[in-house]
Amino acid sequence: MTQAAGLILDRMDTGTGAVIAGGRRTAAAEIRARALGLGGWFTQRGVRPGDRVLLLVPPGPELAAALLGLVWAGAVPVLLEPGQAAGAWLARVAAVAPRFAVVDPRLRWVWSVPGAVSLAQRRWPGLPPRPPVELITLPRRVRGEAQAVPRDDTDEALILFTSGTTSAPRAVLHTHGSLPHFLGNVAAAVDGLAVGSYLAETPQQIFYALLLGSTCHVVSGQGEVRLRRTLEVLRSGQVEAWFGSPWTWVRWLEGGWPVPPGLRTVLLGSAPVSRPFLRRLIGAVPAQTAVRGVYGLTEAGPVTLFDGAEKAARDGEGDWVGYPLPGVALHLDQQQVMVSTKALASGYLGETPLGDWLRTGDLGRYSDAEGLTLIGRAKDMMIRRGINLYPGVLEPLLHELVEDAALVGVYDGQREDERVVLAVVGEPPAGLDALLGDAAPDHVLRLDALPRAGRQNKVDKEALRAAARARFGIPE
Repeated sequence: MTQAAGLILDRMDTGTGAVIAGGRRTAAAEIRARALGLGGWFTQRGVRPGDRVLLLVPPGPELAAALLGLVWAGAVPVLLEPGQAAGAWLARVAAVAPRFAVVDPRLRWVWSVPGAVSLAQRRWPGLPPRPPVELITLPRRVRGEAQAVPRDDTDEALILFTSGTTSAPRAVLHTHGSLPHFLGNVAAAVDGLAVGSYLAETPQQIFYALLLGSTCHVVSGQGEVRLRRTLEVLRSGQVEAWFGSPWTWVRWLEGGWPVPPGLRTVLLGSAPVSRPFLRRLIGAVPAQTAVRGVYGLTEAGPVTLFDGAEKAARDGEGDWVGYPLPGVALHLDQQQVMVSTKALASGYLGETPLGDWLRTGDLGRYSDAEGLTLIGRAKDMMIRRGINLYPGVLEPLLHELVEDAALVGVYDGQREDERVVLAVVGEPPAGLDALLGDAAPDHVLRLDALPRAGRQNKVDKEALRAAARARFGIPE
């Protein structure tokens, strides 16, 4: 028997670590006490072991306490980010079938007042619709400390959703056995780095502070509001480390703001990290700042780690993502990257269990000496005239020459072949045939900006395919 929440709660009893949100600092010990109290309160409220519970609470200490309390009570928290179309969001809720939804009191009020939703959406465009389940609002105070509800290693502990920008979003089932190892991989990724006070970009990163004894700064909101608040925290000089995706740094550098001199660690992830971007970032941060990056997966946590300076100095095709972390095994199956680790989730909701190996959908090259280099997505791979073409190899070449670019294959039902479309921001570079060879585009789609989706701000290739099909009349 085990309890995934115990690993973090035991660490929180040391008196170190804190979460800062909305200008208020909450010590780890306070969050721990509330989590243990909420564990008992959830049981009294009717939450049973194994119940799936949707969490609709803003990122911060209350989210941390509620999630840990639910796991402690044997329930299964479901983290489902807002900001999606109402129909798609409700479809995900229906697929998970939660018994309850823990909601922020303000959100419950908005749902209960006629006309309030349309007004609130002006300030919160990603406002989720009310889920068709019983709502729970957390009490202001709880008393006592509940005992843990024992669970087996194979029991569900947490449900997360993949980003869905390269395939249909899937509900990932982490267990009481996988979650402690997931957190262990996180600790290995930051080992030796200065992360005493850091800025988080995702709700999951809040828990890293509680595990590591660090202070985590959390920002809320979406889109431009979230970006502005993120930049304000960075400019305040209160953080020595920053975890997040490259796009926030791109906006920082475009704004011409000086990098805080106290910044000692930049840990990049959640999206591809190009060599041109790394060179620009390394040239902007203080000389003593360590720039690192991880290749990670919702299903397994951090998988590989790379040094930014080493990657920036490399030549060659593809996206080099470094070497596997301790306890992570890699191999290739017909070029597709396979991952095995004790942090691996049990599977996806409604699908066959994963087993010992995860088929990532990424194509790559791997050796113990050279590490892992990604050359594209299996889904994104283009096949034209019988030749396999890999956007992951070709797009970095384009990024050296233009502001932004992406390659997609669009199936032509008349030709029974794919057309290659280059989507580019600004003017396309000269000599495309020589640059791209067999992947020279059939069409060039000029855009003011590439469509992006998800918290990681990845290029939405499905949207690009739809736009190209409409613009160039490509038959299905």
